[in-house]
Amino acid sequence: MTAPLPGGVAVPPWRWTLAPLLPSRAPAALVALALAGCGPGPCPALPGPHPVDRGPATAGPDWDAFEAFVVDELAAACVPGLSLSLVDAQGTHYAAGFGWASLEDETPVTVDTPFMVASASKMVAGLALALAHDEGALRLSDPVARHVDFPVDNPRTGRRAPPIRLHHLATHSSGIRDNWAILDQTYRDGDPRVPLGRFLAGYLRPGGRWSARSRNWHRWAPGEAWMYSNVGAALAAHAVAQATGERYAALTHRRLFAPLGMDHSTWFLADLETMGPGGGPLVPATPYTFDADGGWSPVAHYGFPTWPDGQLRSSAADMGRLLTVVLARGTVDGAAVLSPGAVRTLLSQPVSGLGAWYLDEIFLAQRVFWFDMALDGRRLTGHDGDDLGVSSEVFYDRQSRVGVALVMNLADGERDGDPRAATAAIQHRLLAIGESL
Repeated sequence: MTAPLPGGVAVPPWRWTLAPLLPSRAPAALVALALAGCGPGPCPALPGPHPVDRGPATAGPDWDAFEAFVVDELAAACVPGLSLSLVDAQGTHYAAGFGWASLEDETPVTVDTPFMVASASKMVAGLALALAHDEGALRLSDPVARHVDFPVDNPRTGRRAPPIRLHHLATHSSGIRDNWAILDQTYRDGDPRVPLGRFLAGYLRPGGRWSARSRNWHRWAPGEAWMYSNVGAALAAHAVAQATGERYAALTHRRLFAPLGMDHSTWFLADLETMGPGGGPLVPATPYTFDADGGWSPVAHYGFPTWPDGQLRSSAADMGRLLTVVLARGTVDGAAVLSPGAVRTLLSQPVSGLGAWYLDEIFLAQRVFWFDMALDGRRLTGHDGDDLGVSSEVFYDRQSRVGVALVMNLADGERDGDPRAATAAIQHRLLAIGESL
């Protein structure tokens, strides 16, 4: 990394795989900058060879050869389980699950297995903002305070600073800072107990329960600089809910998950109890960390009060549908889910003139939560994610207009970045197959 991350963001102690100053619940692109070559140990034994559950597969490509390639990559990188899909504007051309959703129970990953997708959850926030903007419930240029019932003023910039607007949240230029000394303490086993609005008010309001002036806010005025903010993303989701008068989880299910056929996606663990076959449980993939002594450690399913920024659990096939609706300019399977105008809003760059360090080091463009990055000479648009025991890559190639969604139950930065190297190779291979269809 040639340019340091500004802001002095602390890393929770258990995020030992990530570099200092690297925000947690960060895009995997940020994680990639922090990887160091220390020489990981050998992989421990799995319950068996990575099983493969193939779903839809367009005729033509040699899927057997591709699946053998994926299995080899996962075994070399010590990844327990992974799911992926290949999509374009016409729909899904391939989807499959690989490996183990639970090593302890020897449960294989299926096409429908939901994984925690971490910051790829922000793709939904971008779509929800674009929908609400397109339908007149709010404008991206609105001050955030217009749509919430607590003040959203940076105490470090003075009274003459311009208001923080929704487009500042969507482009990580609001000045709201992720204070991991606080956020780390909000992680808990199971679903979060503190309501989203209550936490945000206590974090942002002076004198609030989780308020810390210098640690919760950067010094710059809104729109002056870029710094990734999970709290800002959660605030954007809360503003959408307040502006539309509908709870964010219900809104995103009704307007996005249901019409897109994302039947294996939800925000809360409690919902999974009735989402499986016959109304039974739908079991998510267990997150894992890799022990330095050479073994996997399961992580209890967890949640946090800023849940819209990274708590979505979804299958790769479902996440691919988010790419399809954008590639198809809003119409999927003959149904108009988004207007073309909403898609244009999503892919716009509403704040210009931000500091260029992140464009040089990480991203190529910051859109409405979605962003552009490079992979092997390709320019990709979408989002990725990385958190304790989980990571995701959900992008489409802007030139070929082919997309890949990939989720796994191991963080990208484990084993000195071997998992990220594997997922990059898999993405590249699958995008090339998509271009040939």
